[in-house]
Amino acid sequence: MKKQELTDAEFISILFKEDELGAVITAHLYIEYHIDEILQILMPYYNEYQKDLKLSYDQKINLLCACGVKKSLRGMLSNLGKIRNSFAHNLNYTIDKEAINNLYNSLNEVAKSILISSHNKTRFQIEHIGVESFKKLDIRDQFRIIAVVIRDGVLALKDEFKKQIE
Repeated sequence: MKKQELTDAEFISILFKEDELGAVITAHLYIEYHIDEILQILMPYYNEYQKDLKLSYDQKINLLCACGVKKSLRGMLSNLGKIRNSFAHNLNYTIDKEAINNLYNSLNEVAKSILISSHNKTRFQIEHIGVESFKKLDIRDQFRIIAVVIRDGVLALKDEFKKQIE
């Protein structure tokens, strides 16, 4: 059974209902799911061999790049994975300013532009955000908005590859 595609509003709602750890794990889970979908589009037998390949998240990102995906996507996906791994390997980890700055700085200019748009959309959907500028937001809220942008980038890439094979 195929997972249901979430709208941006549903994805945002899920992220803001979660605590910091839950938001990171949830964002990573959905984004990695879509990465697997892209790999399936690019390699028709990917799903058949996926379990045998035992690819890590980083290996999937490298495989995407080997298939011709822009390297600019690699940085933001890799930094998302680093934050997730920090939670997985450190019981006391919390997202800090350095991790958010690294994640934000890994976005290309298009993604940063989308971030502002996503922030504006999000701040009207989630009451507690108000009208703060992105940089004034709580670090956890900055992460959530960046995660929306990364997911949107991955979904756009998936749509692009779907159109190419149709």
